[in-house]
Amino acid sequence: MKKRYAIGVDIGGTNLRVALVSHQGEVVRKTSEPSGGDIRARMKDLISSFMTDEVEGVGIGVAGFIDRNEGKVITSHNLQVLDGTNLGELGLGVPVYIENDANAAALGENWLGA
Repeated sequence: MKKRYAIGVDIGGTNLRVALVSHQGEVVRKTSEPSGGDIRARMKDLISSFMTDEVEGVGIGVAGFIDRNEGKVITSHNLQVLDGTNLGELGLGVPVYIENDANAAALGENWLGA
């Protein structure tokens, strides 16, 4: 049976974190680097470096108000540079889902426990 993976992204005011995760919740690979600069371009580059044929989607958690239907950051107090940015249109060839970081953490705890 083919392994299936997702890429998780945490965009924080201090760090940008990216992880390749199996459908069982096993972190296969991860990286972290300071936030700053052109964060959208850096995030796309990091995600692209994690892509494999087995990646089925990307989930992005970001602090602030988001429009998950549009994949857009409405406003982010910690990362104002992302205000109005559509993170759902990264051109990665897989679905991209955006969620408020607190909601994403709650979903993760519900799935795998605290």
